[in-house]
Amino acid sequence: MKNKIAQQSLVKRLWNKRIMAPIRLVVKMTKRNMDKNIRFAIIVVFGICLFFAGVTFMISNTIFGHNQYRTVTIVDRTAIANMKKSFENSYSSYTKNKFSSIKSNDMNSIIMNMDLVGNRRIAVTDFDGNVLYKYGNIPEPQIDISKMMKISEKTCDEDKISRRYFANFSKEELVSFSNIKFNNQPAIVFYFADAEVTNKDEYYNSGISMFSVMIAVIVFAMSFLKLTRDKMKYLNDISIGLSTIADGNLNYRINELGNDEISKIAKNINNMAREIERRMQQERRAEKTKNDLITNVSHDLRTPLTSVMGYLGLIKERKYTDMNQMEEYINIAFVKSQKIKVLMEDLFEYTKLSNNMITLKKQKIDINEFISQLIEEYIPVFVENNLNVVRNIDKNIFVNIDVDKMLRVFENMFSNAVKYASKPCDFEIGIRDKDKKVLITFANRSEFIPKEKIDRLFDRFYRVDDSRNSVKATGSGLGLAISKHIVELHKGKIWAEYINDKIIFIIELNKIK
Repeated sequence: MKNKIAQQSLVKRLWNKRIMAPIRLVVKMTKRNMDKNIRFAIIVVFGICLFFAGVTFMISNTIFGHNQYRTVTIVDRTAIANMKKSFENSYSSYTKNKFSSIKSNDMNSIIMNMDLVGNRRIAVTDFDGNVLYKYGNIPEPQIDISKMMKISEKTCDEDKISRRYFANFSKEELVSFSNIKFNNQPAIVFYFADAEVTNKDEYYNSGISMFSVMIAVIVFAMSFLKLTRDKMKYLNDISIGLSTIADGNLNYRINELGNDEISKIAKNINNMAREIERRMQQERRAEKTKNDLITNVSHDLRTPLTSVMGYLGLIKERKYTDMNQMEEYINIAFVKSQKIKVLMEDLFEYTKLSNNMITLKKQKIDINEFISQLIEEYIPVFVENNLNVVRNIDKNIFVNIDVDKMLRVFENMFSNAVKYASKPCDFEIGIRDKDKKVLITFANRSEFIPKEKIDRLFDRFYRVDDSRNSVKATGSGLGLAISKHIVELHKGKIWAEYINDKIIFIIELNKIK
């Protein structure tokens, strides 16, 4: 265990050395690109597997390859070079303390010192090729100098020792030369020798072993499976997750690992599941809303419609004592019919707002002047209902609104105060500048309203009174819900608060210059 820890520590120290910085950088860049690009990762994995397979093939083919014997002819050309070097050394030593020119006797002495063996020959010629001196078997009185020069060049260009893989190899004559002075005239010394040829039997690998190929393929496959195991497992997890989501479990989420194309698939599947879940919940809410709407409308229509039918039935059957009573029945039926009309109009307006079927016709107006004019129109109504209007309005605040739609919102605020305020009381109307917003508030004294009911005031058909048939329940129950939709279409907000026995409605709109 200690040896293993020591080895790991040594490897870590070597890896952190400065000389390893380029390798660390390459590894880091490769890993980063592999994490981002699956194509690059596959290329790298394929290269690594190919490297392992290649090394395995070379080792196994050396062991399991087809080994055979063959005859090798070894041609040794070093004799001519040695011969030339020996002559030049002897010639240099011999002429060191004498004139550089030598004669035949001198040549004999030099050649004796060279210790020539085998079929090695020397010839001294003038520049015309006439033989002035010869040693060994040289029958020609004249030598073709240009031919000898070419043979010499070929001899010098070839390797000193070469291998020929066939047995019957003919002898090869080697030629070289040196320049000297012989009998006081320029001369050329030619060296002739035969290449030394030997035959040798040797052991060699003659081909590729199929067993080695199979081992290399197996190593490649195992390496590929090992290096791609995590990715394949991740793909399998994605497949299982997709099947789970397809079976209806929209809450299931696939782990999002890495930044490559596979992880993007997982992210897209998760996003798809969230979107499907959101739409299904939206559809369920819409279905519930539709059912609630049908139930509420049916209830709110049934009561006044029953009254209308009842009074009209009394009139039809002449169940009244005099004309005054008949007129009273007619007036009651008319009022109930008006209530049905208001409910239907509000319902139609709410449906259009909920389904974004309204196009706003905005214009720039002074909100203070607009509300002030509306207050003046409602003053008789406020006086009749014992409401004392208290204004707290700044000047010259401009907004961009649809006048007709916002008029309905403000009239609804006034109507709520008239219907539900604890009278007599003050009806406080305020307009306040707040940065890029304008706050419009409507406050009046009211009976206590719990917070949970305050939060539901803007729900359709919701009334604070527990009984839908309450005396105060004269509206459609859609006024505040419609107001909320209108304000939100203007990118604003509306909410309610209950503070110090007062109900306060606050509208926030965007201010313009």
